[in-house]
Amino acid sequence: MKTKIKKISLVLFSSLLLASCGKESVGESEAVLQQFKQAVVDLGSGQIDLDLSVKGTSSQQSVDLEGSLAYLFDRRDPQVRKEEAHLKGGGTLSALGELTQADVDVALRTIGEAYYVHLDKLEVDSPEFQTFKLLAEPYMGRWLQVSDQLIPQSLLQLQAQQEALSDEREKMKQIFVSAPLLKVLRDYGVEKVDGRPAYHYQLALDKEGVKEYLRQVAALDNQTPPTEAELEEAAQVADYVESLELWIGKEDYLPYKGNLAFSQQPAAVEGLIPAAQDVDFGFKVAMKMSRFNQELDLQAPEGAEIFDPLKALVSASESGALQPPLVPSSDSGVQPLPSEPSPAMLESVVPEAPVLPQE
Repeated sequence: MKTKIKKISLVLFSSLLLASCGKESVGESEAVLQQFKQAVVDLGSGQIDLDLSVKGTSSQQSVDLEGSLAYLFDRRDPQVRKEEAHLKGGGTLSALGELTQADVDVALRTIGEAYYVHLDKLEVDSPEFQTFKLLAEPYMGRWLQVSDQLIPQSLLQLQAQQEALSDEREKMKQIFVSAPLLKVLRDYGVEKVDGRPAYHYQLALDKEGVKEYLRQVAALDNQTPPTEAELEEAAQVADYVESLELWIGKEDYLPYKGNLAFSQQPAAVEGLIPAAQDVDFGFKVAMKMSRFNQELDLQAPEGAEIFDPLKALVSASESGALQPPLVPSSDSGVQPLPSEPSPAMLESVVPEAPVLPQE
């Protein structure tokens, strides 16, 4: 129960980022936020463009990454999920004295139960990554469909369950709309965003509102009511937000623009964020949203090939692209492995797809 409450609180935080993704009185600003949340849950399709920056250090590791993410979604047909995420970015990672540089350009698309990937750039200077890079190189610049064998069955089952529970989804939406999740810290009045009038607010997550939201979600799912300690721990997500700005359309109440700064975590989040006293971590997002309720070109890519990593490994080995690694030998110290991969070798390079825990 405790772990599920934490996951729900993080999903809520992500939903608010997606949603955000003359002066008025406090009562009027609250009414605008209410209309804003309703407009978000009613939104059928759109595009979210994010500029991302992640910087952090600790006694043993550091991270400095920057990039952009374009996310398109079309959920007007609840039976056919249509989404695409296009990530471009790079930076450095340092751990235990080892510095790794990375540069990626990858798109992921979901159409119904089919998953596709398009890889344009994949540069990682880690020696452990070279085998995967050799496998991926023949497929660069082409749409690939992920083989069904690589998709965890638990993920497919969860997706089917979510699509079947339309009544529950509607109730979840109404809980989201009615819960007092946001509070206005400063009202900047009406400004123009790309020529359109928008309310500009500085906001914060309301911890008591987050708790009430989690209580209602647990009741909807017939779960054991969360304890006050569990709610308090889950609501700490509000403490992570250093600043949150949002521009809400004056005429349609949709999120036009947003800025988020996420500071060093004050406590651990089980399974996601480790506890550390010496961590200096920062995460910044600049968001713009467009193409509201428009027709988006989200279709199964024409000519997409089925990607089977086992076949790719055999092909790379036969072509000589993969050099036989050296392993200890009882007499000479090291010796090359056979050029033909054994079943054990294949399993070590392409591990079995993980099974997600059932809630």
